[in-house]
Amino acid sequence: MPVDGAVAKEPARVKIIFPPAQKFPLTCRSSDCMMLKSRCRWTAERFSRVWMMKTANTHSLSADTTAIIDPAGLEQKPLRRRRVLKIGLFFGEMGIYGERAIEAISTAASALNGRVRILVARLREIAPVDVQTRRLDGAILGWWDTPDDLLTILERTRLPCVDIWGSRPADFVPYKVLPDDGAVGQMAAEHFLKRGFTQFAYYGLPKSFQHQWEFRRRQGFVETVERAGFACHCFESTAAGWEQLHEERYLTSLEKWLKSIPKPVGMLCCIDPMAYEVIRLAWKHHIRVPDQLAVCGVDNWLWVCKLANPPISSIPLDGATAGAEALRLLIDVIDGRQRLPKTVFIPPLPLEARGSTDVYNFSDEEVVRAIRYIRDHSHLPITIEQIMENSFISRRAMEMRFKQATGETLQKAIWQAHADQAKRLLLESHMAMSDVADKSGYRSAAVFNVMFRKHTGMTPTEFRRRKLRKRN
Repeated sequence: MPVDGAVAKEPARVKIIFPPAQKFPLTCRSSDCMMLKSRCRWTAERFSRVWMMKTANTHSLSADTTAIIDPAGLEQKPLRRRRVLKIGLFFGEMGIYGERAIEAISTAASALNGRVRILVARLREIAPVDVQTRRLDGAILGWWDTPDDLLTILERTRLPCVDIWGSRPADFVPYKVLPDDGAVGQMAAEHFLKRGFTQFAYYGLPKSFQHQWEFRRRQGFVETVERAGFACHCFESTAAGWEQLHEERYLTSLEKWLKSIPKPVGMLCCIDPMAYEVIRLAWKHHIRVPDQLAVCGVDNWLWVCKLANPPISSIPLDGATAGAEALRLLIDVIDGRQRLPKTVFIPPLPLEARGSTDVYNFSDEEVVRAIRYIRDHSHLPITIEQIMENSFISRRAMEMRFKQATGETLQKAIWQAHADQAKRLLLESHMAMSDVADKSGYRSAAVFNVMFRKHTGMTPTEFRRRKLRKRN
């Protein structure tokens, strides 16, 4: 609007020139009175301020007028600060999966430069009542000591939340980031199948526990075994609680089952402590591990796995990726960018093979000897001629018997061993690609790139970048 006494004209275009220290001529329309226009935005970003004209005298200036504006003569208006989101973490007994998830959540929150504040219920910073009073903007749910009370409050308040545990069915939590437990069971079954097992067993929790993750692991294991044409023997305790699982009266039925199942057998236990229990009882009844009973656990609790005799093979869950993805999804829900229900399944990390499954259940000793040689020398270049130096049969006979026993050619097994070694190094180290190729048994980086892409569908660089992006 023009000032009193001034003739209404076309808005004047005023050229604003800052003192020499700024060296940035700006142009704005005097009718706006704010220098936050087009190129003027540079000034706001440079000083993190919105500069406003202190007087309206420029309205009376004629067009094409040049004025020298001193920043000291301008009043400053602070930019509007973004609201800090308060996110509650409800975790009880975390385990290695929960610890990695919380570490990733903390790292991701720090990278947001103060946008998010994490409050931990286990440290008494918050309680379920704070959900009811809407003190929080959102919550990430893990294993909690009183889940029914918490879920009831969440159902009533409809607070945005993401479940990363999935231990109980909760239809009112539409956003979930869960381990792909079906893939966990499938990975364990394939591990035993590659070792020539034809007998399989699964040791899980009672159905009364109502843990959905345990059901999905069982389902993935049993379905993979049945697709291969074999049957699976399943056992579940009648205990009513976690403490009762290890009481003598409930272990008696487990001991009878272990002695009754046909052997040799490959067994998946739904968690590592239960695998430890099985190995202890096996030695008590003179069942040799892994020759008669090969045992695999889940979670890769290092102290549990390495204290067992022999050490337990285990499938680690990717808690780091789950935690980072859960925080990202929750912020999208709070900001309104994610409205539809969404469940994200995080694949498990590669199986950590240890002594409890270090056995190959093939009747052909020559095939077993070849498999062990490939496994033990996967970090070196391997040729079929080298394998034949440790064999007492011809190359033709070896290739035929290897294909009949394992279902794949000898050369394919060699390339697969190199690829598995390369995957491990890509995920667990920061080696250059040339070093990864050298320590994975490839003769050159070019061969490494071609063969790795043939087996995984992506180049080594793409594989590492994609996996690390998911974790971070």
